[in-house]
Amino acid sequence: MVDMKNLERLVIFSCCIFWSLSAVAQVSLEENMNICMGYAERSSNNEIVDACTSLIDAAQAENETIGYFYAMRAIANSNRNLNCSDGRKAKDLVTNPKLIGAIDKIISNNC
Repeated sequence: MVDMKNLERLVIFSCCIFWSLSAVAQVSLEENMNICMGYAERSSNNEIVDACTSLIDAAQAENETIGYFYAMRAIANSNRNLNCSDGRKAKDLVTNPKLIGAIDKIISNNC
């Protein structure tokens, strides 16, 4: 037999956990955006790579913004193979003519 009082407590507890996790996820998204795009102070290259990777992995579609994340990850990363593929991906996604030269430099330095 199910104890309704305990079931009610479990449902309330589960909802509180869900709301808490949602708030943490939202903060993390904002923090990752700030770190990846260079707005956070004193972020290490590893933190930038991790933040950009998190944003890329969480993306539901690829667009110009995701292209910026690929470019920023390539700038901060020391893995030339990944930088090469990130540079090419950024070139496919970023349409801003002011950034094409910088993206081409990422590609020429790593591919």
